[in-house]
Amino acid sequence: MCIRDSISYDSIKTRLETTCKIDDDVDEKSLEFAIRNIHFSSTNCLLIIIKDVTHIKQVARLKALDQYKDQLLASVTHELRTPLNCIIPMINDVMNDPTIPEASKETSLKPALNSAQLLMNIVNDILDYSRYKRNKLALNFGEFDLHERMMEIYRLFELQCKHKGLELILDIHSDVPSMMYSDKNRLGQVIVNFLSNSLKFTSRGSIKLSVQPSIMIQNSVRFKVTDTGLGIKKEHLTKLFTEFGRIEASEHMNLNPQGVGL
Repeated sequence: MCIRDSISYDSIKTRLETTCKIDDDVDEKSLEFAIRNIHFSSTNCLLIIIKDVTHIKQVARLKALDQYKDQLLASVTHELRTPLNCIIPMINDVMNDPTIPEASKETSLKPALNSAQLLMNIVNDILDYSRYKRNKLALNFGEFDLHERMMEIYRLFELQCKHKGLELILDIHSDVPSMMYSDKNRLGQVIVNFLSNSLKFTSRGSIKLSVQPSIMIQNSVRFKVTDTGLGIKKEHLTKLFTEFGRIEASEHMNLNPQGVGL
């Protein structure tokens, strides 16, 4: 744009600012412009550069929103852990009280303890997801009693399977050592997720958790969860670990409308 000396730089700048101004409350284009005063062929000119930065601002807003959601998620889960860390030990203490009849423990206290522990597992899963997005997920290795850990998981699902009329089987091979060096909590989370999935999709029959020595890797253990549930067709196997992947069969949708997979 070539201009005469009588047209001031400030007046054009003001006009451009008015023309290119974008209202933040309206979903429109976001523009940035730069004005340079140049001399071309003995004439004073203005070089006006206009740049569309809509996508840059949209990405920045999405990143800020995603960060806010992660912070909110971590905050809520930490708040949930506080009462659970109090509830679970208190129920355990009452369970060990010899003055309370065993029948009351089985019908009232044990279901409450199982529910609290399952909720704690869910909270831990959410926290792990939040840590993973911030690249802070870490494994904590240590030695623990594998047989005891499997029994803890078994007890979590024992009552639920009983209410559904399912047989829950824990099969630990005699060659599996009692002590194991691994991440106790992560191992428990993985097995609990698989058992939860089996419980959801099994209406009759049984669910079996098998622990066997690995024939592929030396000094390792193989965990296997099998059930008599609906199963999954071969063509749908690719959706198994897909977030929000869902099998469109009506009986599957009734059981898992969210389609969050494993």
